[in-house]
Amino acid sequence: MISEYLNHEFVLAEFQTQHGYLSRLLKDFDAGVPRAIQAMKLQKLTRAQVDQAVTAMARSLAWAKANTDPHEGAYIASDRLLCAHQAEWSRQAVAAGEVLPVAPKPRRTTGVRKMVASAGADDPAAANDTSPQLKLARAQAHPSIRKAAGDFVEYGDIHYGVTGFLAKTGSLFQRVRKFNHQPARPAVTKRPLRLYVFGDWGTGLPLAKKVADSIRTQIEASDTSRQQHVVHLGDVYYVGEPYEYNERVFDLWPVADPRKATVGSWSLNGNHDMYSGGYGYFDTLLEEPRFRLWHADAKGKPSSFFLLEDPDWQVFGLDTAWNVPSFYEGLLTNATVDEWCGQNGLLTESQVEWMKKARNPAKGCVLLTHHQAAASRTTEKQHSDQAVELLQQAGLYDGIDAWIWGHEHRAVVFKPKSQRTDPRLKGAPEFCACLGHGGVPVTAKNFDLDNRKPDVLWDEDCLDDTAPKYEGKRVVPFGFGRLDFNPEGIDFRIFNHDGQERRAQPVLRKG
Repeated sequence: MISEYLNHEFVLAEFQTQHGYLSRLLKDFDAGVPRAIQAMKLQKLTRAQVDQAVTAMARSLAWAKANTDPHEGAYIASDRLLCAHQAEWSRQAVAAGEVLPVAPKPRRTTGVRKMVASAGADDPAAANDTSPQLKLARAQAHPSIRKAAGDFVEYGDIHYGVTGFLAKTGSLFQRVRKFNHQPARPAVTKRPLRLYVFGDWGTGLPLAKKVADSIRTQIEASDTSRQQHVVHLGDVYYVGEPYEYNERVFDLWPVADPRKATVGSWSLNGNHDMYSGGYGYFDTLLEEPRFRLWHADAKGKPSSFFLLEDPDWQVFGLDTAWNVPSFYEGLLTNATVDEWCGQNGLLTESQVEWMKKARNPAKGCVLLTHHQAAASRTTEKQHSDQAVELLQQAGLYDGIDAWIWGHEHRAVVFKPKSQRTDPRLKGAPEFCACLGHGGVPVTAKNFDLDNRKPDVLWDEDCLDDTAPKYEGKRVVPFGFGRLDFNPEGIDFRIFNHDGQERRAQPVLRKG
């Protein structure tokens, strides 16, 4: 990832520039300016299309200005259009050779030692710097063309304001990828399960890699007494394009050997996976050999929901991200950004019907999703009311022992049901936890008491001198969860990116 395209101010300034360019293009076209008419003719655009683009960008700008979060270390917008621009800006900058590796900072030493190139080597947390490894080098890139382009600075092409918008949003205006209503083949084992679970991991940042490395280390140190599975709770950034899975998942995934069938590889669908229509998620990620081996349905087609089962437990992974209005549908119906950006969890009825048939009430039950039952911050309004309603109507919700989700970029363990005050959490399963701290740096989130719901039992809030850094600022550690299943319950533990245990919490089975 590129530093500038994770910077809030920089992203909004670039977005504002492109919006201004398209707005002027539209005005010039209406005024009969030949240059504007020729630009739209060359790109085979209609006035209505450009008008839609200007309208959509204005809505996204208004949303972004109203939804700032000063505690975000890396800005990854909860807005499809902004994320599409971040993705395409980054891709084109790399393609145009306009990025440079971040140069390491020298460290002065004493005695016979020489200067050593080691970023922040005097800092004990230097090895845990999660900053992007590339920065823009625009000052050195195409200066003559940039000058000719005037105040529109994207890569020099005078028509880029139009072509760039199509490249960034073309997939958003098409229908979403068809959903596979058939589940993956059940992964049933006679051995007790061990799951490694982490969410919102697909950034490719250095600490995200360390999360995967730590999981791999634990896998390799394990014996064969348990059936092991690695489960990503979803979100590969920015918009789930095929190249993003290639760069930020496949090379880093904890199960390195695609022929190794002894450890399961799973990835749930997240809202960012759907920002480009879900094609990359279904047809690139789930078709990769390590994932296809497990995610395939009875006919070999990739499926986004699944069942893991041992003698005492069932673990259901459900897709709460697919069933959202498309970008184009949202534009036509004037839906709010949150409604068409997949911020709230939605289920398909087919998943619930399947889960009802597959559910064995004699066994404990764990639910894994990308989206949350409710947030851990008082300021957040995202929730999964529709998913909960469908599960309740099917008579499934009260039989779930534990619900673990991602989506929120933090690690949280909630209090037992009897001690909760939030209405949504009071009705949720006895054990609820968020493991969304796998790949996105945050300088703080809900650690101050004024912003943390009283329902929170524990959250990862380490920001002392041992905490990793992002762009010079301390950020909370990345990490993952490990679940060891036993007849009477689950040994649930949270580890940081270095594999150090941060929290242990037993999960008891009902009855």
